[in-house]
Amino acid sequence: TLDARDSTDPDRDSLRFNWFHYPEAGASEDAQLASIAVEDATQPRATVTAQAVCRPKWLNTVPCASTGLAHVILAVTDSGKTPLTRYRRVVLTIHGPVKQP
Repeated sequence: TLDARDSTDPDRDSLRFNWFHYPEAGASEDAQLASIAVEDATQPRATVTAQAVCRPKWLNTVPCASTGLAHVILAVTDSGKTPLTRYRRVVLTIHGPVKQP
């Protein structure tokens, strides 16, 4: 669960929230990017659920590792006459199942 309920606006304008997965972030030849789902994306609190440690790549040159990365962005916009938006990023490490000995 990601929580931005303590967010405030100095002018006391109401706030709109938008949590979203930024799937391209962190992409490189050797990076393992995870697949996630974001629930309640327009609420101050969102739930992120891992769907897969590795997403399919266009060219699968590196085997899937036991961990992958997922970047989640929060955009908070006020309701002022000229709306302003501020962004924050959360980088999650998604772990695969633990192998039993």
